[in-house]
Amino acid sequence: SYEYLNAILVGRLFAARMNLLGIVSGAFGAFRASTLREIGGWDVGPPEDLDLTLAMRRKGYRIAAAPYANAFTDMPTTWYALLRQRLRWDQSGIIRNHCRKHIDMGLPWSANFRWSDFVLTAGMWITNLVCLIGIWIWMIWMAATRGIDSWKPLFTLYVGYLVIEAAQAATIVYYSNDKKRDAWLCLCFPIVPIYQCVLLVERTWAFLREAFWRASFEDNFVPWHVRRATWKW
Repeated sequence: SYEYLNAILVGRLFAARMNLLGIVSGAFGAFRASTLREIGGWDVGPPEDLDLTLAMRRKGYRIAAAPYANAFTDMPTTWYALLRQRLRWDQSGIIRNHCRKHIDMGLPWSANFRWSDFVLTAGMWITNLVCLIGIWIWMIWMAATRGIDSWKPLFTLYVGYLVIEAAQAATIVYYSNDKKRDAWLCLCFPIVPIYQCVLLVERTWAFLREAFWRASFEDNFVPWHVRRATWKW
């Protein structure tokens, strides 16, 4: 719940104000039917919400956020369900959509190039690919060169992370429709770095599966005969 508030409320409110919002979550979004018809609907397979949003941006539409809207969804309640959900999301997100299907959004010579789309795409490449690889290189280097002293920089990073996370938690409470409820919820922020370490392993596996085996096209979200006939971006 805290992660949804952080990413979907605060993160996407900021991105929308900067005209850098690249996804309208399926559970928390609304699309005009006329716009859906204009872009030809959505492609087969997950994540439709990301694919639709990027397709709309390519048509020149600006994506907006409504921070005080109330929307509800079902969330995973076990680690197994959570990791399955994130594996499905991550292996069909950055590689399939940002690096293959909609890569022209980051290419200055493309026909419908816009700087806002370039910044959005470059940001996704940096945070989801460059930083992902860089973190693993850094951790291997730390283990090889500093050994048992690695805890010192790691603890410093943890403290710095908590400062940023506390600021985000305060922003969540500021925009919340139920400040008391969400203030209690935000008290979990000290364990978020540990949670993110778990997701780091999952994101790495998702990246490898999609980069080398296009695993998103094996997702049972759609029938096999449809997956088999779909163009593999």
